[in-house]
Amino acid sequence: MSLYFSEVLALIKSSANNELAGYQDEEISKIERLYDIDVTGDFRQFLMLAGKCSGGVIGDRDIILYRQAMTLRSHLCLQIGFRDDLQDLGFFDIVGIKPFVFAIESETVYYFLRTTAEDNQRVYLFDENTDEVRQTEWNFSDYIELQVLEGLENKSNVICKSDLLLI
Repeated sequence: MSLYFSEVLALIKSSANNELAGYQDEEISKIERLYDIDVTGDFRQFLMLAGKCSGGVIGDRDIILYRQAMTLRSHLCLQIGFRDDLQDLGFFDIVGIKPFVFAIESETVYYFLRTTAEDNQRVYLFDENTDEVRQTEWNFSDYIELQVLEGLENKSNVICKSDLLLI
């Protein structure tokens, strides 16, 4: 990808419809405890700036963080179910490094971070159709950059808000 993540965040700020909403440090600590993950690096910066709402720059088509219909219970069930599925398929090493699904494409391709791994900003995918897990060519900042650029090009993103902590 071509932009530094600080540039991606600046692009989100400058393109948003003044409805950016992120998490505070205390809320991120709660997310870490609740979802049993570590939130670091670009992922943390993103959650602090636009974790609850990207101001319309990124919609909820793929990024599940912005799906209004998903409550805390829905998010927890998805994350726990994802880990259970990986465990049932024998991917114990991935379950042990605390995966966190942040995007779903075509209802069967799950994009996730391995939050306690050395490469915790690398994006991985799990394809439900083939039961395959593989590393993508992106890190988290690359994936978000693609989403931002696509959103700006298509101008089709509506303002979506959600909260990983909202019951």
